[in-house]
Amino acid sequence: MRLPALDDALSTFLERHAAGLLRDTVVMLLSDHGTHGIWYNDYEIGAAEHKLPVLYVLAPDWLMRERPAWQAALRANTRRMVTVRELYHAIVQLAAYPNTASLEAGALSILDPLPEHRTCAEAGVPEEFCACRRVAAQAIA
Repeated sequence: MRLPALDDALSTFLERHAAGLLRDTVVMLLSDHGTHGIWYNDYEIGAAEHKLPVLYVLAPDWLMRERPAWQAALRANTRRMVTVRELYHAIVQLAAYPNTASLEAGALSILDPLPEHRTCAEAGVPEEFCACRRVAAQAIA
């Protein structure tokens, strides 16, 4: 989708949201990668940012009041490694709502607190996509 078309779709979505038409809708907006085509992508810091996609979760206030543990988990997980697997399991949980979804053994979801410190290997992220290694200080100018 071209950017102007995306702008129109986003504008329509925001208008519907403001009008209260999406009061039962949870929106997960994510990108497939971080910054791309930025002048500093050739530097180590740019390469690291490229591996960090954006994720926004917009949930109705009533749902967060009804499930305060979900709200607490979403807040806690803002600084934790999240993979699409955890998004998938959250969608399974949301689709089952108000019932409790039974996730496969060991499954993690963004609606539950994720481990504070886990490696890419533990999360199932291939090494070439891992953004965990420390970035050394590097002059950009």
